[in-house]
Amino acid sequence: MKNQTEATYQFVKQKILDGTYKPMQKLIETQLAESVGVNRNTVKKALMKLQQDHLVVIEDNRGAMVKSFTLDEVIAHLEIIEVLDGLIAKSAAQNIQESQLLELAEIMQGMEADREHNQVEELVMLTNRFYDLIYESAKNQTAVSMVQAVRTPLWRYHFRTLLLPGRKDESIRGMQNIYQALKNGLAEEAERAIRTEMYNIRSIIEKNYTLLF
Repeated sequence: MKNQTEATYQFVKQKILDGTYKPMQKLIETQLAESVGVNRNTVKKALMKLQQDHLVVIEDNRGAMVKSFTLDEVIAHLEIIEVLDGLIAKSAAQNIQESQLLELAEIMQGMEADREHNQVEELVMLTNRFYDLIYESAKNQTAVSMVQAVRTPLWRYHFRTLLLPGRKDESIRGMQNIYQALKNGLAEEAERAIRTEMYNIRSIIEKNYTLLF
C-alpha cells in the first residue's frame, strides 16, 4: 500500500510539475484512482502528501485542487531560492566528487542533444537531475533542505520558461557556466553563476507570467 501511495504521489506530482494539471484545476479522486489503478483511499493519502509539498490545496467539501501562486509569491520564493542556491553551489564546488562531475558532464552532453532535437521533456528531466547533483554534493545540507521545501512547488514555473523562444539555449549556457565553475573548484564563481541563472529565470517569469500561466 505504501508503494502504491508513493506511485500515486509521483504520478500526480509529475503532472503538476510538467503543467498537465493546471493551477486551480480540481483533482477528482475517482478519476485519479482510475488513471493510476489504485483505490480512493490511496489517492487521498497521496494528495495529503502533495499538500505538504505545497503543490495541492485540500478544502473541506470542495476536495483537492492544484495550488496556484500569484506573481508576487513566485518572485518572492525565487528570490529566496537564488540566495540559497548560491550558498549550496559554493559548498558544492568545495566538496563535489569526481563521479558527480562525470555525471554532470554527461547531463550537459544530453542537454545539447535534446536541444538539437527540441526534446523539452527530456531537457526538463536533465535539468532536474543537474540541480539534484549539486544539492547532493553540497556539505551545507541545511541550505539544501530549505531550498527543496521552497523549490518543489515552483518547478513548474521554472520549466515552462523553457518553452519560450531562445530560452533553452540561454538555460544550457547558464548551466554550462555553473558546471565549469564546479569542475574547476571555483566556489565564488559557482555561487555567482547559479545566482545569475536564477536571476534570469525570475526576470523571464516576471516579464512573461501571463503568457506562461
